[in-house]
Parts: sequence; C-alpha cells; structure tokens
Amino acid sequence: MLKPARKLALLALLILPICLAISGCNFSNKIESPRFSSEGSKPRIMLWAWEAPGDLRWINSQQIGIAFLAETLTLYDDKVWAKPRLQPFKVNSDTFLTAVIRIESRKSNKPTLDSAQMDRILATVIKVSKLPGVRDVQIDFDAKLSERDFYKRLLTKLRENIPADKTLSMTALASWCTGDRWLTGTSADEIVPMFFSMGADSKQVAHYLRAGKKVESFSKEKAIGLADSSSEITELISENDRRALLDGRRLYLFSARTWTKDHMEQLLRKVGMI
Repeated sequence: MLKPARKLALLALLILPICLAISGCNFSNKIESPRFSSEGSKPRIMLWAWEAPGDLRWINSQQIGIAFLAETLTLYDDKVWAKPRLQPFKVNSDTFLTAVIRIESRKSNKPTLDSAQMDRILATVIKVSKLPGVRDVQIDFDAKLSERDFYKRLLTKLRENIPADKTLSMTALASWCTGDRWLTGTSADEIVPMFFSMGADSKQVAHYLRAGKKVESFSKEKAIGLADSSSEITELISENDRRALLDGRRLYLFSARTWTKDHMEQLLRKVGMI
C-alpha cells in the first residue's frame, strides 16, 4: 500500500499536465494602453496563480505571464514533505510560465537543514523546472535568521544545476530590501520584494517608503510584488512622488482568489500601469 507522500507524488504526475493544459482561446484580451510590452521576452507583468483553479486564457501573453504555485515543500526534522499543486488552471500555449516552489519550515520539529534536505529540495526544483511550458523557476521561502545561510547555499546550488536558459527568481520579504542587506551576493537572477502580508513590519516599511528611500535591487533584475489585499502600501507606492519605485521593474501581482481580467485591470489602474 502506498504511503500518503507517495500517493501525492504519483497524483502530481497526473494532475500537473492537466494544470498546464494548453489550449487556444478567442477571448478578447487586450489591455488598455499598457506602459510596457514584453516583446517576446519575459513579460513585465506576472500574475501569481496560487492554489485555486482558473481559466487564464484571457490574458495577452505578449504582456502578461503566470507564476504558478507548483509545489510546497515543508521542512521538519531531517525530512522534506512535498505537497504538489492540486488545482488545475488553463493557459494559452504561448504563455510565459514561472513555476513557484514554496518552502516552509515547521516551528515545532525544526529542520536539520543538512545536505540531505538540500539535495531533496534541489531534486524537486529541477523536476519542476522541466514541466511542460515552464521557462523560469521561483523560490518562495521566508527564511528565518537561522535559515539564511542554508538558503543562500541552496540558491547557489540551484543556479548551478537548473538549465542555464532559465531564470532563478526568488521572493523576498519587503524588510530584506528596505535596510536588511543579507541578500547581497545571492545567486538568484531576480529578487522580488513582496509589499504585502508584512504583518508587524507593515508600519516600518510604510514609514521607509514615505521617507523617499529606495527599494534595494542588489544588482539583480529589478522586480516588485504587490497584492490586492494591501491597499495602503499599493496606494502609497502609486503616489506620484513614489511612482519611480515601479519604473523599470517587473511587476508581480498577487491575489488569493482566481484572477479575472477586470480584477487585474483594476489593480493595474491603481498603480498607474494602464
């Protein structure tokens, strides 16, 4: 009899091809006068598609890409528990897809963070990077202070082992890019500071932005993450005297619910992108 983890792994092999099912679509998908165009490269707008089903064939693939949650890895003791994506979504065949691997560590049963755990994470990311249509991978890990060294070493190994033509992206807590410089020298090609779900750091980050200070890019490809749930920070960044924060940056947008064209355009208007 298969153990639960083995069942999930086998289920993932069946579900993920369905999640990434490619089909054409004749929906009107023009965005009103966008300020930028991808011109065949990675789009300047990326929608995070989290664990929710949806039909995203309405997007204009020349301007918008999808960063979908592909797998969640939970670290505890000397183990790695893998939970594959279970919710399908549909995209057009030319959609730029970034596979996101979420890493979490249990507060109880703290992980050993040894080489065996690192190797298991590495194997999972390499596997996900080879899914049909995936052109980039992104690591989403809110590493604690004690986990930072492990995380930096993991990023170095990932960059050495995933295909050279695929970008290694990573999310970052906003506080990491507004004063805390521990990410300097990381091997990630792209760092995406997330200006949402900041908890106790929210007031401090808002004060930092109001003071006109810059968001660190660490000499990496510039990006920024916003969400429909953080209206105060989104509006703050969108004010005219702070709009420069968005200039030249790739914009990642997050919503806990399934994206619709109207919902996306509403948020893009709020930040002055259309």
